[in-house]
Amino acid sequence: MIKMLTFTVSVFVVFSVWYIHDTRNSGSATKPIEAEPAGAVVPYKAEGLPIPRMRWVSEEFEVTAYCAPCEICCKGANDGITASGYDVRERSVSHFVAAPARFPFGTVFRVPGYNSDAPVVVLDRMPGDGNKIDCFFPTHQAALNFGRRSITIQRRENN
Repeated sequence: MIKMLTFTVSVFVVFSVWYIHDTRNSGSATKPIEAEPAGAVVPYKAEGLPIPRMRWVSEEFEVTAYCAPCEICCKGANDGITASGYDVRERSVSHFVAAPARFPFGTVFRVPGYNSDAPVVVLDRMPGDGNKIDCFFPTHQAALNFGRRSITIQRRENN
């Protein structure tokens, strides 16, 4: 129970910071704003909170896709619980990534061609420490359609 509460609060904080940032100039959550160029330094203003400085860093990654739990590829070996404790069967978060441990849970990425290029967070782990991430898809066929790609993605980083 405490683990799930901690996870829920973590996801809420990450998305709240992203929401505050992406609506800062528009005044509305429905009005689209232009994305910052890679490497741009972005100040945040939240009443009573310190002002972290963040920027997008572009890096080349090998990006793969996975589905879970899946009877086709997992054959019952995957219970649908991510390393962070999120149950993918609940479907409260439809797009997230698995990344090596060097990227803490909650790290924010933008992956071209995934989630309409909107930011996604790390909620799962994959082995290794290289520049590889795994994008979650709710169906086996969607994961197959995405496939494997070597592309430049953006990662949000504190300054």
